Amino acid sequence: MNYWKQVITVTRWEFSRFFKPKNELIGIVIMLIVSSVFYFGGKLAFSDTDKKLEISVLNDIDFSLTEILKDDYQINKIPAQQKSSFLETLKKEKDGVLLETDGETFSIFAYKNSLAIKKLKSYLTEYHKQREMQRIGLSTDDLLAVLSPAPVVESFLYTDNSKNSIVLAWLF
Repeated sequence: MNYWKQVITVTRWEFSRFFKPKNELIGIVIMLIVSSVFYFGGKLAFSDTDKKLEISVLNDIDFSLTEILKDDYQINKIPAQQKSSFLETLKKEKDGVLLETDGETFSIFAYKNSLAIKKLKSYLTEYHKQREMQRIGLSTDDLLAVLSPAPVVESFLYTDNSKNSIVLAWLF
């Protein structure tokens, strides 16, 4: 008997001995169930919720900015005197965003940076572009000023690495 005939015979014998259609079917069903759970679980975990982010703004903020933001965010106007109390509440509740502007610069106060903050910054950049276009009349030389990002000052109480220092402190 030549070598290849022996290999084919042994392979056929092993396959007929260990291959069971019932076991293969059970394996395929389990694989489909697990992959479906991971697919829909991941889709649910990373899906955007329909809940709008609540942004508190000071009363003296531009009306056109609040009109742009009201479609995607829930806007709460607060008096300027309540800014410090809002920041204290932000420290305790770890939820909420305060948007403030001095005419040129936007200030965002939040507990930590998130995807929603990045989206808010893109809205502020678009608003800044529109405001610059109206102000300068849009000549070709001034187009670079229009396309510049909005000057934003961010202040976060929690940063991504702040927990690591606490964990390291406990280890030592």
